[in-house]
Amino acid sequence: MATAGADPLFPPKTRAADQGGVVVDGVCPEDGGADHLSDLPDHLLHRILIRLPSTAAAARTSVLSRRWRRVWLHLPELALRYGGRDREPSSPCPRVDAALAACAAPALDRLEIDLTWSDPRHVTAEHASSWLDFASRRLAGELVLSLPLLSRSVKRDVVLPISERLTAISLTSFGYALRFRAPLPSAAAGAFAALGSLTISDARVDGRELVDVVSSRCPRLKELALDHIIVEDRDHPVLSVRSASLERLRVRPMFNGDRLQVSTPELRALDLPEGTSCAAHIVAPKLSEVRWGKQFYDPSRHKLEGAGRHLRRLEVAANSRAAGIMGRFDTADELTLNISVSKGVDEYERFLEDTKKVAKCEVLVARFTHVMVHDFRPILLHLLRKCSGIRKLVVQLGPASSDYPCELPRCPCGLLHNHYPTYGVDVLGSLQEVQVEKGGEAHHKLELAGLLCRCKAIFQKKVFITIPVDKRNPLMRRRIDRVFLPNDDRVEVAIVEVAIH
Repeated sequence: MATAGADPLFPPKTRAADQGGVVVDGVCPEDGGADHLSDLPDHLLHRILIRLPSTAAAARTSVLSRRWRRVWLHLPELALRYGGRDREPSSPCPRVDAALAACAAPALDRLEIDLTWSDPRHVTAEHASSWLDFASRRLAGELVLSLPLLSRSVKRDVVLPISERLTAISLTSFGYALRFRAPLPSAAAGAFAALGSLTISDARVDGRELVDVVSSRCPRLKELALDHIIVEDRDHPVLSVRSASLERLRVRPMFNGDRLQVSTPELRALDLPEGTSCAAHIVAPKLSEVRWGKQFYDPSRHKLEGAGRHLRRLEVAANSRAAGIMGRFDTADELTLNISVSKGVDEYERFLEDTKKVAKCEVLVARFTHVMVHDFRPILLHLLRKCSGIRKLVVQLGPASSDYPCELPRCPCGLLHNHYPTYGVDVLGSLQEVQVEKGGEAHHKLELAGLLCRCKAIFQKKVFITIPVDKRNPLMRRRIDRVFLPNDDRVEVAIVEVAIH
């Protein structure tokens, strides 16, 4: 327990302000005037200190005045971060313990403890469990806990008591096993009554315990994210999610799971950023948003029941077998295709094969997610040939490889007719807007501007085109502007100057 007048975050030392700093005990020594900042009421000082990057930074303000020395102890938010650049050979646990013991706020709105880059030898499961116990008793808001990476041979369990006042939980435990504990005396009682968002990352979990908590003890849960977890059930490593209230679910691949089961009558958004290699049975009649990553989509192993064939938003890797999900959902208001075509003729031809069937959409987002090897223009035209009736096109270019563009003989990306929009592209009659996103190289945006200019011949409506350029590169702005000369009533171009780092 921190003693009165002592700073629990820092060892005793001579304070700079007590040696003639800017402010000492509420008085400016240079002119003898009053320190008006220290005259502010506590609730305004709290609002100022909360905006500092960490609780340690807030505690350091005590050098300004004795009036400030205990103010930070009443803050409704604590952010305790140790490690990284400030990594020290000693354990951060005593400092975290001292800060929590000194906390005088009747209830906290937010507690963050980030030890991601600390030495795992110094962070025990007992300490982590005690912090979670503190959160269950004193926190009426958001909990964020990040623990350091454990060796695979080390097994440590941390226990999260069930709390009725927590509203959001984000736990990154890097190999620790997360256990849930009902409050005593009744092991069957208790619920996360106010919990709306739960994120568990890089942790080991008991599959049966997790499904019990999510299905029975989180009546208001709206968002659930399970990232790279290990299900501790040797006989049946099944990840099961059942919830009557859940609206958004994200699952990144499990290290050992062989089946994903989801039954969520209110689910709107399903996010599988890397797809799923295990079998999946998902019942979600209100599903309207899906993101499916690079993993193979197999309709015989991946069952999505109850949902219709139309989505509000669909995002899929366009150059993998995951694109087959566009056979399950064949129309969408907005379709995002994440494009990454590796070097080689075979890879390009495989991309063409995977995107033979593209979901019909009103808004097409073409996102080049990795280093571009093949010329992006024939790729973009290929997708436009497959999309009929789009109203808006969004393009996000990526960085280019050192040997961009591809010069391999026989590669379709180099064939001349694949660079001309009039070849097979007769589907731009509904296009009204083109938006180019930040990112990519400036000369590629110039090439894209040239492609759009050549498309003018097949525009049937006036098209508004927005292209961002680095405000430090006025020459590129003028070059893009000249591409669209002379002025044409079929296009209106806005070149927006932005800060590009």
